[in-house]
Amino acid sequence: MNNTETLSVDRDTNKLYNKILVAVDYQDVTPEVLNTAILLAKTYASELRIIYSLSKPLTPYTETFIYGNLIGYGGGYPPDMIALEQQITEEMQAELQAWLNGLVDRAKEDNIIARADYYIGDPGQKICQVAQQEGIDLIIVGRHGRSGLSELILGSVSNYVVHHAPCSVLVVHITH
Repeated sequence: MNNTETLSVDRDTNKLYNKILVAVDYQDVTPEVLNTAILLAKTYASELRIIYSLSKPLTPYTETFIYGNLIGYGGGYPPDMIALEQQITEEMQAELQAWLNGLVDRAKEDNIIARADYYIGDPGQKICQVAQQEGIDLIIVGRHGRSGLSELILGSVSNYVVHHAPCSVLVVHITH
């Protein structure tokens, strides 16, 4: 009788990780998380799914800031103010998409099949939802090392993902 354990791999392609999802942070300039994802995707010849999740929709200002004086007076919103906000929002979306496209290009330099998108909603939930919907085998997230009160108040996306993911999770400690 053989007491060795076997590693479960996909039967069709004999790969451990067919699809890897990496969650990136637009405001975080450290490359550790993406570099780790690219290295693993290259090692396992995996597809790479890059996502960014915003907890709130992209808007240049809060509604109160732009329309604050008008709301108090019950007036309507001036069309130029609405058009300006729409233009700024579109520019922000284009900038975010260009950044994500740059990450895809970085992965493609290593001959990795990659694509990127951004989502609106709770980041931890969105990461797990996309992983479930797309049959992801491994999620890679970063961790800033918050603990105690700051983690309680700010929450921890990586902690949520570790406890709710439909697949394996690799947490990369981000050093600044």
